[in-house]
Amino acid sequence: MLSRLSGMRWKSPEQVSEPLESRRTFGLAEVEIMNPLLVQLLQETGIPDLEGTPREKAVALLQMAAEVEHSFVVQYLYGAFSLDRTNQNGMAWNQVLFGIAEEEMGHLATAQNLLALLGEPPHLDRQSFPAPPTYPFEKILKVFALDWLGDFVIAESPKGAALPPGVPPAPNMARVGTIYMNLYWLFKESEQPGQPWPITNPGFSHEHLGDSDLANPAELTDWLMTTVDWGQAPVLSGQPMAGFRILSHGPFGTRADERLGALEAIYDVAAQGEGPIPQANSHFERLSRLYMSASALATLPCKNISDNPHTTPETTGNPELEEGLITYPVARKLATLFNLRYAMLLTEIGHVAQTPRTLKVNGEVVRKKLAQWAIHTEMHFIAALADSLNAQPLKATKTAQSDTRASAPFELPEGFPSNDRKRWQLYLNVFDQTKAIVTELGDAVAGLSQITGADDARRPFILDRLGRS
Repeated sequence: MLSRLSGMRWKSPEQVSEPLESRRTFGLAEVEIMNPLLVQLLQETGIPDLEGTPREKAVALLQMAAEVEHSFVVQYLYGAFSLDRTNQNGMAWNQVLFGIAEEEMGHLATAQNLLALLGEPPHLDRQSFPAPPTYPFEKILKVFALDWLGDFVIAESPKGAALPPGVPPAPNMARVGTIYMNLYWLFKESEQPGQPWPITNPGFSHEHLGDSDLANPAELTDWLMTTVDWGQAPVLSGQPMAGFRILSHGPFGTRADERLGALEAIYDVAAQGEGPIPQANSHFERLSRLYMSASALATLPCKNISDNPHTTPETTGNPELEEGLITYPVARKLATLFNLRYAMLLTEIGHVAQTPRTLKVNGEVVRKKLAQWAIHTEMHFIAALADSLNAQPLKATKTAQSDTRASAPFELPEGFPSNDRKRWQLYLNVFDQTKAIVTELGDAVAGLSQITGADDARRPFILDRLGRS
């Protein structure tokens, strides 16, 4: 899949003056401290060159934001998987990256809710790896390293923050903050500064979403995802904090409530990471501390795995010489299984967003059941399969223990099911394909029966949803 970001043109920001009356109303100091930094950020990155109505621009930016969040989830997970957890630092850093990946999943879910506020369906695609040169973020899956970590320190940094010594320059990585700033400005009702972020226009065009662009709040109550749907404690909007969160979920009584909820959600995401708003214990702070710890070591506690693992050849040459291509037979089967479960995880996330909260079957809330499958079952299997891949050689001709090991490819499915029935059917198809691969592998890989056992336990519920016995 080619991300919209890969073809995005970035243009110079507009020259926007700050009304003196606005600065007086909302505090001269706050506006004058933040706005010059934001203007500088836009001058460095440019702003997205989008066409269409404010609503069309907001939808495009939200889809880009969702693609970035999805990519960040995968890249943080891959970095975490690449660390040697038998090493004390490796275990500690693995937990930091997993925690940030979990929060990025909350950001991804928040982007889906914001799309729903505009009457749009979920968007769970992302840029495929390797990405083209025009893609402004990391272009392949990478093993944990200082340059990789430095890129994400920059991507998650607020404007004006002091970067850790030695972080290499990566100006394009800062563009994720510009995307969220642009979204914030579009969701505002007017140019007038207001809460939760009382800034004046740093250089965006003078256009905003109208009330008619927002969905009817009465129709959203049963659909917007909440933290409770995902088995988490409820969280108040407008209060950034660590942990898995989904924001802008209502219930909203009016379109004005929807607008404020969206602004608070964008503010909170930008404060936790991906934006120019400083916050204690943000992704930037945690990654900066990790960078400082890692830069003090002569050798990093990483597994012997490759960057950019994949199963489809990218060249017509000798497969054994193509970097990252998995050719060892057992590893290829495991990689196929990993991709199947990754596709199922993505389908479950989208299924949650498109299942009404009030739908119950035999007393069980279907949406909550799907969320539990995604977070507690599929994520566990994905992590376990990543470890199983790391125990296998990458190449069929290089099987010594010292040779490079296989790793999780995170290859995207060709598409996602278009309706409820097709989603339930996909789960059964994945179960059947999983069982066939596990049977083929036999005793070559331990622990796979846990996956097929969990699948068999879910079959009756799915068959019931399909009206089959």
